[in-house]
Formats: sequence, C-alpha cells, structure tokens
Amino acid sequence: MRNKILNTIRRYNMLGDSSNIVVAVSGGADSMCLLHFLCGAKDELKINRIIAAHVNHNIRGEEAKRDELFVKDFCDKNNIRFEFLDVDIPEIAKINKTGTEETARNIRYDYFTSLCEKYNAVAATAHNANDNAETVIYNLSRGSALKGLCGIPPKRDFIIRPLIECSREEIEDYCRENRLSYVTDSTNLTDDYTRNKIRHSVLPVLKELNSAFEHSITRTVQTLKNDESFLSRLAEEELARAKTDGGYCVKALQRLDIAVLSRAVIILLSRDFDIQPDYDTVMSICGAVNSSSRVRIKNGICADANSGIFRLYKLSDNRNKGGNACAAVFGCEKAQLNGVTVEFSVLDKKEFDKAAKFNNLLFKNSVDYDIINAVTVIRTRKTGDMFTPKNRRFTKSLKKFLIDEKVLSEKRDSLLLLAQENEVLWLEGFGCSQRAGVTKNTERVLTVTVKQNSSGENN
Repeated sequence: MRNKILNTIRRYNMLGDSSNIVVAVSGGADSMCLLHFLCGAKDELKINRIIAAHVNHNIRGEEAKRDELFVKDFCDKNNIRFEFLDVDIPEIAKINKTGTEETARNIRYDYFTSLCEKYNAVAATAHNANDNAETVIYNLSRGSALKGLCGIPPKRDFIIRPLIECSREEIEDYCRENRLSYVTDSTNLTDDYTRNKIRHSVLPVLKELNSAFEHSITRTVQTLKNDESFLSRLAEEELARAKTDGGYCVKALQRLDIAVLSRAVIILLSRDFDIQPDYDTVMSICGAVNSSSRVRIKNGICADANSGIFRLYKLSDNRNKGGNACAAVFGCEKAQLNGVTVEFSVLDKKEFDKAAKFNNLLFKNSVDYDIINAVTVIRTRKTGDMFTPKNRRFTKSLKKFLIDEKVLSEKRDSLLLLAQENEVLWLEGFGCSQRAGVTKNTERVLTVTVKQNSSGENN
C-alpha cells in the first residue's frame, strides 16, 4: 500500500512546487492513516512541514469533543503542528438556510484554504477508493453526465487526495499493521445519510459480484476522465472556431456531434452564468441550436439561434420590468419609465435649426410637435404596433421591422417609442416616422432624450 500511495502522489504531481502539507484530520481511520503515512514519507517526498487541521462542527456533542482531543493528543505526541477550528455548523446552516452537510463542507474548505495561504501549502484529504465508488454510484443514481461519473478528482487546485486509489480495507489493514489508533464517527454507522445507505447496502452487493469492485471503479473512472477531458477540450476548440460578432455561428455548431455540442453548451452556461445545468436543460438548448430556434430555460436565461448567431443571454433588463408601462407626452417635461428617465424639450423651429448645427443627434431624436396630442404616449412595444420609417417608403409591423433590422431579440422589448394608438411616431435608436418628421412647415419641435437611471448614460 505504501508504494501505491507514493505512485499516486507522483503520478498526479500532487505536491507540485510545495513542500508543506495541511492534512485534514478527523480522527477516523482514513485521515489517521494519511497523517501517519505522510509523516513516515516526509524525507522521501521532501516534505518540509506537516500541519494537521481538525474541524469540530459541533454536530455530535461530546463525541465531537472526543475526536478533537484524540487528534490533538496524537499531534502533541508526534510533534505535529495542530490547527483547530470550532464552529457551530447547525446554527450557521439555520442562519444561511442551507443544508448541514453543504454548510459543513463549505466551512471546512474555506478553513483549509486559509491554512494553505498561511503556510504556503497544499491540503491533503483522506478520500479513498470506496469514497470514489460511492460518489460514482450516487451520481449515477441521479442521472449524472459523464463528468459526474468521473468521481472524486485525485487533485484539484490546492486539494490533493493521496489515498484515492486505496480501498477502505487496505487502509484499515494499514492501521492494524502500524498499531495506529483511530476514532469512529457514530453517524457513519446509521443510514440517515444517502452515502451511508450506499456504503452499507449497495457496495456489499457489488463486492459480492466483484471482490475488487473499488479498484475496478478506479480504473473505469480514469478511462472516463480521459474521455471527458478530450471531449471538453474539443468543445472549447470548436467554440473558439465558431465565435463571431455577437455570439457563435449556428451553422458551425450544427455540424458538431451531440457529445461535443452538449459540452459546449455546458461550458458556456458555466462560464458566463455560473450554472451547472441538468440533462434536460442541455438537450433543450442543443435542440434550439439544431432547429435554429429560441428557448427559455431556468433563471431567466434565453438561448437564441434563430438569426444565424447562437447567443445565451439573461432576460433581466430593468427597463422592461414594468411591461407596457407608458406615460403621456403632451405637456410633459420628464417621465420615469421602466428604469429610465425620459426628458422632453419643445423648441421653436429656429431654435431647433440652430441647435441641430452642433448636435446631429437632434435630427434622430426629434418629431414634429404639432402632431403630438393627448393620446400620444411613450412606452415599449406591444402587439399591433406599425412603423413607417422616415424616407424609407414602406410600412411594417414593428415586430417585423426589428427582425429585419437585426435588433437582438433581448433588446427589442426594452426599446422606447412614441405612439398614438398603434402608430409608432418615433423609435429609440431609429428616429421618427414619415408622418412625424420635422419639415420646413414645422413650427415646433419635440426632442426626446433617454437616460439610464443606473449609469446616467444618454441613448
């Protein structure tokens, strides 16, 4: 077993450039085995310093205190630096409204991170082949993708797992051979947790079929990791090739095998939105890509491939949260509408002509005030809106006009417009309609200025 651990450490270059190791020690057989082994291999591995780190979660009362004192006593007798964290996990979980196991894990790893920074070290945990098998079975039961079936990584960032290829039986044999005492967590003996049910009921049956089941899983997991690494790297390369202005070329994505396309989708969701999607979500987005369509998924995320460019975006524009909120224009100087401020100014024609010499945007953001009446409003689009752009000699539904002008779908609902019933007189970013345009016969001109409340930028 000693050679197996050494080979694992070397194969994955676990120590890297670090010569210090923070060892997570609960007091159980796995962590005591790990601590004892590393102390014995200190010279061979060129380890400078070993620090034992123990966390009392205050979940098991006196038993947890017993574990703490046990680990401290071992460290004192063997001249090992002992670091300790006492934290009330149940109380923190209650305050944060998170699960006890999730809270405990986050607290532990935050603590290990702080110790690694303090000692310029890596952190070693005692996960073993049985833990890996349990994780694979658990993820399989949940319908996990290939990445989830790769189990526990031997090394990730600053976390290393030297015992990941050793079975629990081998670890217990090591403890017996080296007369190494350890404590037993009583919660491991019950079936209150999912992992314990797998450990007590599922693994024994699988071991009846194959006595070396844990080692078989270890080999399978390594093969799956190699496949997952290759496919993910290929997906990254294809995304880079498909990248274009505003998103990714749909035709390029449609040529990809589903195994690569699905990973590309996962990469984008994870990287851009910090989302780890489920199978149905990924397949739904892949379907949108292959059918050049649009689909909304969880958290307000929209996947759009209907314009030849694939984009993922979040429908969270504050300007449209009020739906079709509107404000009257006649006699109005300023309106607050869907997260923006709209300012109106009325100039006589001579004032307008003079100002326009120094501000070309006035031409785009002005209408003939003489046609403004009591029913004229400023709002966002709604069904039935029609627009006749100035000097374009056609009338279209606003929906078709925005599509033809290739306005991104996520932007269409936030554009402001001046309207009388369903007639659009002015459209943000495009200017006025043919009827509302300023002419030589215009006596007064209405100018429109849109300001984002959050940033104060003029549109």
